[in-house]
Amino acid sequence: MIKRINSHPHLFLSEHIEQINEALRGIQGRHTQKTITPRVKGIMEKLAFLHDLGKGTSAFQEYIANPQNYKGDAEEKSHSALSLLFALVKAQNEGWDELETLVLAAVAKGHHSRLPTIPEKKIGVGSSQWDLDGFAGGEKARLLKKQLGMVNYDDLAEETGIDLEKYLKSTNAFDNSTRFLAVLKKFVINRIAAKLFSLSDEKAVNFRLRAQLVFSMFLEADKAFLAVSNPGRYLNREVRHWQPQWIDQYIGEPDDTATNRLRHKARGEIINAIRRNETERIFSLTAPTGSGKTLLAATWAFKLREITSAAPEIPPKIIVVLPFLSVIDQTSREYENILKTGGYIADGTWLLNSHSLADRNYADCLEDEDKPFFVDTWRSELIITTYDQFLMSLMDPRTRYQMRFHNLCDALIIM
Repeated sequence: MIKRINSHPHLFLSEHIEQINEALRGIQGRHTQKTITPRVKGIMEKLAFLHDLGKGTSAFQEYIANPQNYKGDAEEKSHSALSLLFALVKAQNEGWDELETLVLAAVAKGHHSRLPTIPEKKIGVGSSQWDLDGFAGGEKARLLKKQLGMVNYDDLAEETGIDLEKYLKSTNAFDNSTRFLAVLKKFVINRIAAKLFSLSDEKAVNFRLRAQLVFSMFLEADKAFLAVSNPGRYLNREVRHWQPQWIDQYIGEPDDTATNRLRHKARGEIINAIRRNETERIFSLTAPTGSGKTLLAATWAFKLREITSAAPEIPPKIIVVLPFLSVIDQTSREYENILKTGGYIADGTWLLNSHSLADRNYADCLEDEDKPFFVDTWRSELIITTYDQFLMSLMDPRTRYQMRFHNLCDALIIM
């Protein structure tokens, strides 16, 4: 008799997979086609099926049936390492591309903790606890060998459509699990890691960024339907349009002074520079103190966003990165005043402050339990944040920061 596999107390694994795919479609729709390539979409679809295969153990199913009263071994109910193992087995048997496999394996292993590291063959350098091949020895290997025998593979195949038992038997995983793990470790080092290390610096950086993009979008999609009470509101990004003319209205008719003439000239030059170089990726502004750089930067962002919005794709977010909290408060007030000039009251849908002391409120239209997720995923048209938050979103491997990373892609970033 086939028994359903649960991913959460109220959710079968196949239902969770479908929810992830639906959330991914919503997230991908907020980015350009240049960012969300067919290859990225293909990796995401595979991830939805692979990332939680390790939940098929009897220990996890016992735990998820009643988490508060689970009396079993805490290690045995873990699932990320086993999901990594299953992803590697399927990739090896089906001959998947090494770099694609690296992304799939990294996300499967790290989606509850952080992006893993790649093992390096260096004399005198110890293996990191986060290395991707850390499953093959010690207590981790002992646990995985035991977990391999705790899965009802028929039930898991019925739930997901993936026949793992076929792959595992073909590699003698059940008859000689020690050798099986050693072979997979060699696959990681000699094929996957070797392919990465063979890339040029430029291609390696591009791969790293693409891997982070996939990781980031998947982290949000994995949590989305579990974190919000109204998935429809979450999936629908109702675009808020910051208008360049609001800045003109906000400035009004200033006195005819040397400073104001300088500000007016600078704004005109910014608009002309945008028109001449619409496809440029980097703009720089050098202006003296008192020239109103906050409004000059806003002019650049709003005007460029207006031009970009004429394209069929969704308008980019604006991310303002500043060094000090005191500057953030001042800048935020300026944007709130611009918005007020346009006839709107600032809430999280329009403007979001993201730093250690920021208010966690989002918008009155949301239930209180939904607001933290919208804040943490930067669901706003304009985000004002600090350099440390920006850099951690860019480079910190931990999930709490990487979940924001995809917002940096396609965005207009003011620094």
